[in-house]
Amino acid sequence: MSPACRYVKTKARFSINGELFKCSGKRVVSPGFTAVMPWLLVKDQLLPDMDASKGSWKLHTLDVTQGQTTPPDYLTEAELISLVCVLLELVLVLDSLDRRHSV
Repeated sequence: MSPACRYVKTKARFSINGELFKCSGKRVVSPGFTAVMPWLLVKDQLLPDMDASKGSWKLHTLDVTQGQTTPPDYLTEAELISLVCVLLELVLVLDSLDRRHSV
């Protein structure tokens, strides 16, 4: 079995003219199983050095993007059957609890 993929996540929060911004980055420490499964590879997303003790920084560019979410994929027949079974079990448990409390 391959080892886990390990990475360090860095988060930064800062304000510009009273507006709060946050960003995150990651650095891969050990690729683990992604070395043999490259389609699941985690890539480095490095943040610049943002040490607060070094003073202030200049904002060079700011990009605002607009997007739209997409609906989830359709359920497969197997997923639908599994969900129906789980719901049926829940209904049976709730019905059984209701009968116990009504006696």
